[in-house]
Amino acid sequence: MQTTEIRKRYDTDYRDKKFGGEDYTHRWILNILRPKSGMRLLDIGCSQGYLLMEAERLGLSTHGIEISSEAAKLARKRSRSSQIFCGDAHTLPWNDGFFDYITAIGCLEHFNDPQKCLREIRRVMKDGGRACIMVPNLLYYRYVINKFLYATEPTSYQAIERFAPLHEWAAFIEGEGLDVVKVHKYNKFNRPVWQVLFRSIVVPLKLSHHFVFICKKKDSRRGV
Repeated sequence: MQTTEIRKRYDTDYRDKKFGGEDYTHRWILNILRPKSGMRLLDIGCSQGYLLMEAERLGLSTHGIEISSEAAKLARKRSRSSQIFCGDAHTLPWNDGFFDYITAIGCLEHFNDPQKCLREIRRVMKDGGRACIMVPNLLYYRYVINKFLYATEPTSYQAIERFAPLHEWAAFIEGEGLDVVKVHKYNKFNRPVWQVLFRSIVVPLKLSHHFVFICKKKDSRRGV
């Protein structure tokens, strides 16, 4: 699918308010990263700017890139100190080793060329930096149940979408020059309390809704 077509579709979705607002997710992501004040953070697919807004409050130098011009407008209003580009994340407009932290929350699976985006993440991340990448699980327990009962496939109702199990996502990310340091499970916070608690405590990592990979650059001495 062409970039212009993807942009038009997302612009329409944002004008129609199809995407939700803030919940605890963005603060949770930043709690995982534990970023230090004064460091540079890039949010890829920054959407309406909620994560950037939270990162600003922590004293970070914040930057974002978003394919939808409608979403970028909202992000600029919400996160006024951030530098936000409206563009394609396959080619990032920053120099090598520019960022201490990079987040890509629920966007990599929607790119035409996610491998290229991962290579760009590695390029613009400092040595010793950290990337936080959230992607959806093909084997989420409810998807498995629905497949068995109704023969349905998972969908996020977006132009491009990918789902994969834990080991495939890990291999995919590490194949582009990143090392997975830690994996967290994510099961959405905008649900009734009992559902949040059930999924957090009972649902195992491999059956969770999303995976959150914390990554660093692979050591160049290992041939990467």
